[in-house]
Amino acid sequence: MNTNNPESSKNEDDKKRYDERFSRWQMKTLEERGKIMNLLLSLSLGTIAFVLNIIIKQEIHFRHCCSETFISIGVFLLLLCVITLLLLSINRLKDFRETTEIIKARKNDKPEDEIERLKGKNDKTGSLTLYWFNKSIYLFLLGEFLIIIVLTIELLSLF
Repeated sequence: MNTNNPESSKNEDDKKRYDERFSRWQMKTLEERGKIMNLLLSLSLGTIAFVLNIIIKQEIHFRHCCSETFISIGVFLLLLCVITLLLLSINRLKDFRETTEIIKARKNDKPEDEIERLKGKNDKTGSLTLYWFNKSIYLFLLGEFLIIIVLTIELLSLF
């Protein structure tokens, strides 16, 4: 590499800036995903508690034949969402640990095939993390949708 070439120096500076930007945005993405997971967990547990409170106190008497079934399915889906979020949290921890192993292997000048093996393993874990994340969102939306529809129908039938 020619250090006297200003174009080469500019390209290296640009590359460093882009690498720093990428790292910063990647960290921001991880933080935001964690916030979304916490929000889904809180809303899921809150909705389950709300529905169970209504059922236990018998504040709503279900007038339509399928209402109890759909409410039960909605609560079940939210419970699955909570379980999925717990699995997602465990998988994220595994993902972070594997990333740390890759960094440590590079720092200790491990052979490239060892690093590639670790990266392959980490890629699978990362894909699984994204899978669990997407599933938790789908389960949450479907469970909430069913519960909201049933409660709306039941409340409107009172008038």
